[in-house]
Amino acid sequence: PSEAIEAAARLLVETRRANDLLAALPADLTPPTLADAYAVQDRVRALWGERVVAWKAGATALPVQQKFGLGEPFAGPAFAPDTVASPARLPAARFAHLALESEFAFRIGRPLPPRATPFTREEVLAAVDALV
Repeated sequence: PSEAIEAAARLLVETRRANDLLAALPADLTPPTLADAYAVQDRVRALWGERVVAWKAGATALPVQQKFGLGEPFAGPAFAPDTVASPARLPAARFAHLALESEFAFRIGRPLPPRATPFTREEVLAAVDALV
């Protein structure tokens, strides 16, 4: 990866390991494109080293996309240590921001292999095994 991608990823991982907050990446480390942002995310995943148990979609609403200057939703990993079954008790000291975000996950029960045409809504719904 480029120096900026590596430096951005290391800063994010160090901040997370320290259970600290980072308001934003420094301007010189802010990815200029979505592809660069995903490259930073890929490097963070490699440096973080925890198992990815799911993927989540962010900025799915148009107003949120507009707020952040995005033209589409984005995807991000959910790591095993951050995924807990309900009911759960979590120590506040584990969280720098003291906010909770509930996620709804659709468990896919059968493969949806890559193909040239998008899957239809009906095909995706038929592949859903559970909502958790």
